[in-house]
Amino acid sequence: MEGFAIEDEFIVVRINGGKLKHNDELRIELTDGLNLKSVIKQSMKKLAKNDNYSVAKLYNKNGVMLFENDFSLIGHGDIVYLAPKGK
Repeated sequence: MEGFAIEDEFIVVRINGGKLKHNDELRIELTDGLNLKSVIKQSMKKLAKNDNYSVAKLYNKNGVMLFENDFSLIGHGDIVYLAPKGK
């Protein structure tokens, strides 16, 4: 179809604390092979300016911590929150 743009599928990562406390957000394209660990690594480098991702955690909008097996439930346009210190 001409004139029809396909929007990339992505998730949005923000620092824990919400939009009011931190303006920065990171859009990560949903691709095959994307996993929780890689999202945490990318998010820590961009948002926390830190490579120490071993204690960082991701949470959904309800404050529930995400584990590797939960990551497949993340969909296009979802917002997840990065806790750089794990809390």
